[in-house]
Amino acid sequence: MACLPAGAFHPDVDPPADQELAFHGPMQKIIEEMVPEQSRLSQKDFVKKLFIRMHRQVLTRFDAYASLDQTLQTGAYNCLTATALFAAALDYFNISHRIIETNYHVFMLVTVQGETWLVEATDPLNGLVSKPRQVEARLTAYRNMSPPAENAGQILYRYRNNYYNRLTLLELRGLDFFNQAVKCYNSGQLKKSVHWLQQAVVYYPSARIAEMAGVLWVSVNERVVDQKEKADLQRRLLIVQQTSLPALAAAR
Repeated sequence: MACLPAGAFHPDVDPPADQELAFHGPMQKIIEEMVPEQSRLSQKDFVKKLFIRMHRQVLTRFDAYASLDQTLQTGAYNCLTATALFAAALDYFNISHRIIETNYHVFMLVTVQGETWLVEATDPLNGLVSKPRQVEARLTAYRNMSPPAENAGQILYRYRNNYYNRLTLLELRGLDFFNQAVKCYNSGQLKKSVHWLQQAVVYYPSARIAEMAGVLWVSVNERVVDQKEKADLQRRLLIVQQTSLPALAAAR
């Protein structure tokens, strides 16, 4: 069975919420049906067909903070989760690709018969970009992407660093947990946000996680009344920061 990687255990933080995220249901069916297609179709046609099938059978509605588990279970997806599923499928079929994170977006570059295609996994109609000039235009747009608009009641964090990094599927899993931490932070659920950030650093000790740990530490200090709970949450955040500080130093 094809699956997303599980990751390593870190003794100083909570164990990962999921040790393995396996393909199942419609996604597993697509993989099984596409196996004979790989030898019948050209690589270009195969990648196109795989992309179309995923959007017809798995990716049903956009949700900016959907988790990978929710995408597999309900079809709700975003740039991170759709990219993760497509990347895992390409891994299964041994098709070369790169996962790229920017401050506010995740996308892919796929090598198809010697050409570099950009994959915007959230766009079912025009998400496969093959012409070089269009690829470069998209890359420029992603590097200069503005942060999302704030909704009522939300406090959205603006990153100090500019991110344009190649990720592994394992690190993308960590970024998924990071998104859940941000989602909880935006809705005022600080304890849950700390929990998800601890999960994230196990998979992806990164500059953005170190930054978020600092933001959470201040919020916990200002808003958590119970002193015992405050001390425990800040202790956990300090461990997260210490784990990801080397990545933060490298980003500056």
